[in-house]
Amino acid sequence: MTKHLFIFLILSTGSFMGFTQKNSISLQTGVAHCFFDKTPLINTYFFDKTSSSTYRLFYNSIGISFEHKLTAKFNFSISYDYYNEIYHSVFKTFQTNAVFQRNTNTLKFAYHQFYPLGSHFSFKYGGGLNYRLGQESVVVGYHQFGILNAYEINLESRFQSDFGLSLSGGIEYQPTPWLKLFSNFNILGITYIYDKEAIQRLQDVYNYKKYPSRFDFSCQMGLGFCF
Repeated sequence: MTKHLFIFLILSTGSFMGFTQKNSISLQTGVAHCFFDKTPLINTYFFDKTSSSTYRLFYNSIGISFEHKLTAKFNFSISYDYYNEIYHSVFKTFQTNAVFQRNTNTLKFAYHQFYPLGSHFSFKYGGGLNYRLGQESVVVGYHQFGILNAYEINLESRFQSDFGLSLSGGIEYQPTPWLKLFSNFNILGITYIYDKEAIQRLQDVYNYKKYPSRFDFSCQMGLGFCF
C-alpha cells in the first residue's frame, strides 16, 4: 500500500514538470494527534525506562505531499500520511474499553487558499476529501497466567476503509524560491465507516458505547522543495 502511494505521488509530480516554480514536494510529521477518546496527544510512556520522552515522537506520524499552484493564491494537493502508535499506558493502568493501537494510512485530496503575511510568510487554509485504510485495536479485558504475575491483553480489532472530509490551516515560510517550511493544524472527520460489525460488537458485547471516534485533530510541521 505505502509503496504504491509513493509511486503514484512521484508519477503525479512528473506530469507537472513543465511548470516552473508551481509545484512542490513536502515531507511532514505529525507532532501531536487528538482523537477525542482520551488517548494521549503524545505517547511518553515506554516499557524501556532508558528511552527519552521524545522517543518515536517524530516518526510515528509521517507523510509526503505533492502540491500544484493553480493561481498565485490557490493550489491543489495530494498527500499521504502514515500513523502508527501503541498506547502503552493503557496496559500499565489495566484500562479496558480503550484504544491500545492505531495503524492508519490516509490519502487526502485538498484545495487551499493563501493570504500573504509579508514577503516570505503566508497563511494557508483549505479542505478536501480523505480516505483512511488501517486498523484499530481495543482492549476489552486481561487474562492472568495462573499464579504468575503476568497478563495477556484481550483485544478486539476494527478494520478501517473509511471516507471523510478534512479542514486545515497553518503558516508557511518560504525563505528561497525552492524551499519552504510550514506548520499547520488539521481536523479530519470520518463520514463513512466500513467495519460496522466490529463497532456493533464492541458496543453490544463489551458495552463500549462511545466507540469509535470519528475525528482526528493533528498538528504537523515539515519542509518542502519547490520546482
